[in-house]
Amino acid sequence: MILKKISIFLLATACAVVTTQCKNAGTNGQEFSGMLRDPLTQLHEVSVIAWKITNPGVGVCTRTLYDFKNSDGYAVYSESGSACSTPDKFGKSFFTNDAAGTLWYCDAIAGKSTADEVKAVTAVADATSPATTGCNGKAWTKLTSGTGLTLAGNFTDNFSSTHTIQETSWDDTFCVKTIIHYDNTNGYLVYQEESSGCFNRYKFGKIFWTVDSARKLYYCELLYNQSSYLATANSATKPTYTSPGTTGCSGFSWTNLTRK
Repeated sequence: MILKKISIFLLATACAVVTTQCKNAGTNGQEFSGMLRDPLTQLHEVSVIAWKITNPGVGVCTRTLYDFKNSDGYAVYSESGSACSTPDKFGKSFFTNDAAGTLWYCDAIAGKSTADEVKAVTAVADATSPATTGCNGKAWTKLTSGTGLTLAGNFTDNFSSTHTIQETSWDDTFCVKTIIHYDNTNGYLVYQEESSGCFNRYKFGKIFWTVDSARKLYYCELLYNQSSYLATANSATKPTYTSPGTTGCSGFSWTNLTRK
């Protein structure tokens, strides 16, 4: 194991010396490296030896890469950290580009006790139509680069309401909230209600968001109708992240968001 880690370190060092653009590329030339984000708002930091996934509000899961096959588009890893779904276990992820050049990844194998168990599985993910299927019967996960609010986009919730979230505003069709501050890593934003349709016009509030173990996105409006922006922003009150689908948001379930 020590020799293998040394080999990985030497490979990374050699790569850095030979070229200034050492791409973690598969057969289609995709670049699986750097700072990336997925549609569920998780942040991904990928290097040649580690893959760190930040789940908003929950923490960081670190995947140590033991077998990163650039030419074949896959990585064998072990997970560590309380934010991981299978801590201290091994898995295998595939990554690819579609015809439009969009980058996708698939956690095809997870929860194995050793790297050898992972390598013994010969099946590969089907990259034919990553947007719809091929990853254990489900779609692959899209990865993009970018900056700004990770929660930005168009959504529907589990009550069939629509939400249009932009860098500076959240419109749920009834009320437009002005976003004053947000934190992608800790998964929260502070807002002020502005439009005439709002119940608490000109008041402040705080919304948290996270992703559960089933890879579903949720938000919790924990604070609302607050008179002070500073008191709202600095409040240490947090929701419970364990089971957002059933509880944790002031005794109620969080609200599920599905990206359109």
